[in-house]
Amino acid sequence: MNVSVTARHFSAPQKLHDFATDIAQNFSKFHDGIMSVDIVLDDNHQEKIAEYIVKVKGERLVVKEISEVFEKSLSDGGDKMVRQLRKLKTKAESKLHEKVVL
Repeated sequence: MNVSVTARHFSAPQKLHDFATDIAQNFSKFHDGIMSVDIVLDDNHQEKIAEYIVKVKGERLVVKEISEVFEKSLSDGGDKMVRQLRKLKTKAESKLHEKVVL
């Protein structure tokens, strides 16, 4: 799985970069087919925006989270992405089971 972190309008410290990468590495626990994760951090003075773009076989999942601190944006966005990945995996498994039953 390829993970990239991009900081817009500021220079992200290594600690923040590592925090974002650690969250993205955990996504592989919830779906096997993740090809890449792009993390975009944007600083709009009062708002700290974290955006996850996850490419899974044939799909592109996007989550955008806004808060006052990057860590909160990254954590909340990571939780939302985990929910999307679980839903995608469940949907794929149910289609597989339908084919077997038929």
